[in-house]
Amino acid sequence: MIMKPKTFLDRFGSASRPPARPILLLGPPGIGKSETVRQLAQALASRLGLEFREWSQGMEIDPSKHFVFVEFRLSGTRDVDLLGLPNVIADPSAETFSYRVPEWLSVLARSGQRGMLFVDEITNPASDDVKAVLMQLLGSRRIGFVKLSPGIWIVAAGNRPEHSVLASELAAPVVNRLRIIEFEAPNVSEWVEFMTSHYDLSDRSRPVFAFLTAKPDFLVTETVSESSLEPYPTPRAWTGFILDLESGLANYDDVDQYVGSEAGAAFRSFMSYRIDVGRALSDIDYFKSLEFDQQLYVIGMAKADKLADWITSVGIKDGEVMELAVVAIRFLPAKARARAVREIMRLARKDKRLRSVLSELVGGA
Repeated sequence: MIMKPKTFLDRFGSASRPPARPILLLGPPGIGKSETVRQLAQALASRLGLEFREWSQGMEIDPSKHFVFVEFRLSGTRDVDLLGLPNVIADPSAETFSYRVPEWLSVLARSGQRGMLFVDEITNPASDDVKAVLMQLLGSRRIGFVKLSPGIWIVAAGNRPEHSVLASELAAPVVNRLRIIEFEAPNVSEWVEFMTSHYDLSDRSRPVFAFLTAKPDFLVTETVSESSLEPYPTPRAWTGFILDLESGLANYDDVDQYVGSEAGAAFRSFMSYRIDVGRALSDIDYFKSLEFDQQLYVIGMAKADKLADWITSVGIKDGEVMELAVVAIRFLPAKARARAVREIMRLARKDKRLRSVLSELVGGA
């Protein structure tokens, strides 16, 4: 089964209980598996009316109030990190001892507790002892002698060997205990939607959205060389670039440091256009005379308020550029986008042709 992030969230976000088998998301590095799992946990917490809490040591968790999200990476994990340590009784006559289990495991075992245990990098190498614990967890929802609460989801993520030099095949008995979902990278529109809805972005980010809309193949490279110090493009890499642009820790010329030389050269070429953005926004004939990439450059370089005005007063009313205007709406910050959509809906109520075109565009999105 192949799923994109939105499909995955729609499918499982309204579930009333964890699935019978733990879920394994398989896909290339950097395409949003971990982030999507976290979003699923947040959606489940919201549906249950519980506060989402990402676990940290010593955190107070109340099963009646909190949905707890526990994440650990299998690589580098030892069996004692999962099982705990023997609690040796300081009594020479004692013939037995108990285990002091990890605090997070004690929380996940509480009666009535809701939450999620996320095992990342499950396909990366692990010791035989850790593999044995993993088999028990996936097969019986137990770690050692501790059984997880029925309300705890178990979700894992990993890469296939062709996607990562660190990844390896899982043993058949492990695979037999999992519900395996092939996770597909988001397309540019889906990634832009995620970025604009999760982050408060400025005009500095919009050229990146415009470039990737023009050159969508540069969003993600699914085949990575076995050994290299060359960065490569993924949604995670582009997200890091944008967040550093926003904070002032990067500028456009630093793009190679995030996504590699090939994608970086293409981005710099896109940014090298010398087009009068103000004229293009005010003169629709001039705008339509530009190449597609150049039109997207104008949209990417325009200030948010100017772009919103152009969308609602010019772009959405011209049949030749209407589709591009709809695409541009996705580039706007959340508040500006909401205002633009309201204005377009107002115009559409008075314009039958506009309603028809918008219906076709939305239906085909």
